[in-house]
This record gives sequence, C-alpha cells and structure tokens, in this order.
Amino acid sequence: MTPKVQDAIEVNELEAWQPIEKLKYGIPVLIYDPAWIDPDFNPKGIREGFRNEDNTGPIWSAKWNDCGDCWETMIDDGGTHWKAQPQPPEGGDRNE
Repeated sequence: MTPKVQDAIEVNELEAWQPIEKLKYGIPVLIYDPAWIDPDFNPKGIREGFRNEDNTGPIWSAKWNDCGDCWETMIDDGGTHWKAQPQPPEGGDRNE
C-alpha cells in the first residue's frame, strides 16, 4: 500500500464516527449520544468531550445549560460514538 493510500485511509477513519469503546484516554473529540438530543439546545445530540482516567473511564463532556446561560461539565458513561475534531482552517491564525 502506498503512503498516500494509507494516509487517505487514516484520514477517512478519523472523519468517520467510531464506537465509543474505541475512544482513548485524554483525546478531545466530538461525542454523540441520542439521549443528548434536545430540540432547542442540542438538536444533533453532539457534545465536545474526552475520556478521563483510563481507556475505560467515564466520559467528560460540555453540556449547554440554558437556565444558567453557561456550559456545564458532565461526567458520565454517556456517548455511543465519537469523531475526531476537525482541523482548523489553513491561514486562520489571527496574527497573520
């Protein structure tokens, strides 16, 4: 397999939703759970989060609290799938 083909496979794997069981410790990702769907505040059921402690530890995620008008840190076993965060746009540096 050529390096370009291997790179393409790795990129596609990073762009695809993965089962939550494959999420490794400490990597910030997008996490999906249908239980998190809220028509007003989270219609897609996606939060930013990471797995803490070890590769089987709880999921830490950010949940919007509309009553407090702030983000809350949620620690639970939620999430069915995860996906790598996208890369920032090229040339998106404010100092450029």
